[in-house]
Amino acid sequence: MLKQSEGSQLSGWQLKLGYWYVSNKLRIKKIFIILLIVLDVLLLGISAIYAVVLLLIQAEPHSLMLKELNKDLVNYNFFHEKNKLQNIEQLALEVIRSSNGKYDLAAVIRNPNKEWQIENFHYQFVSGADVISEGNSFILPGQEKYIAAFGVEKKFSPGDLMISVSDINWRRIDDFQKISSEKMKFEFNDINFLPAGKLSSSGRYNVSQSRFQVKNNSAYNFWLVGFYVVLYSGSNISGISFLNLEDFSSLETKSASVNWDYPLPTITKTEIVPEINILDQSVFRKN
Repeated sequence: MLKQSEGSQLSGWQLKLGYWYVSNKLRIKKIFIILLIVLDVLLLGISAIYAVVLLLIQAEPHSLMLKELNKDLVNYNFFHEKNKLQNIEQLALEVIRSSNGKYDLAAVIRNPNKEWQIENFHYQFVSGADVISEGNSFILPGQEKYIAAFGVEKKFSPGDLMISVSDINWRRIDDFQKISSEKMKFEFNDINFLPAGKLSSSGRYNVSQSRFQVKNNSAYNFWLVGFYVVLYSGSNISGISFLNLEDFSSLETKSASVNWDYPLPTITKTEIVPEINILDQSVFRKN
C-alpha cells in the first residue's frame, strides 16, 4: 500500500476555495475585463476633460500666435523711411569781395546720407534768372563739402544769390566709415595765418598768407590731392582758396601756402579740407 505524506494533504478551506475558483473562473475573468474597460473609460474621460480645459485656457494665446505667424514681420515702412535718400543740405553761402571788383563765391553743402555717395552732380550759383557760375562735383557719404567759384566778374545782386544742384547720381556704399578711416588720413600741422603787412620779405604789404604742413598718414599714394583753405572771421567765411598737391606719397609731408591779395577782416580760424574722391580708384598711384 502506498503511503501518502502529510504535506500533500489539502485542508477543507483550500478545497472549497479551489472549487469556488473553478466554478467562477469565467465570471472572474469577465469582472476583470469590465474593470479594465471602466478604467480605460475613466482615463479617456480625464484626458478629454484636461484637453477641453487646456483648449479653453490657451485658446486666446494660440489664436494670437497664429495671427502673428500670418503677420508680415518686416516693417517695410520703417525700412523705406530709414533708407530713403535725403536731399543735399545747404549750410552756408557767402559772397566775398576779392580784388579788382571781382567776387569769390563759397557754399557749404552736406550729404546727410551716410550710406550713399553722390558720384556726380551739377551745381549752379544763381542770382535771379542769371547763372553766375556752374560746375560738377561729388560728395562722399555724410560729407560736408565746400563749393567755390573764384574771380567772378559777372554783375549780380549778392543778396539774391542761391546755389542749386541737379543731375544727381547716387551710389550705395557699404562701410564707408572704415574706408574713410583707412584712406582719408591727412594730418595738418603748423597752420599759420599771416595778415597783410607781416610778409615783409616779399615786399607785398597788401597780401595775406596761410601756411601749413600736411602729412599723408595713409598707406596709399595719390596722384593729386586738392585742398580748400578757408578763412573764418567768427562764424563767417571771409576768404577761400584752393590748391593742388601732386604726387602725394604714403607717409610724406608737404608744405603749402596760399595768398589773398585783397583786404581781410580779423581772421579767427583757418580750416583746411581735403578735396579728393577716395571712392574713385583712379586717384591712387600704385607705386
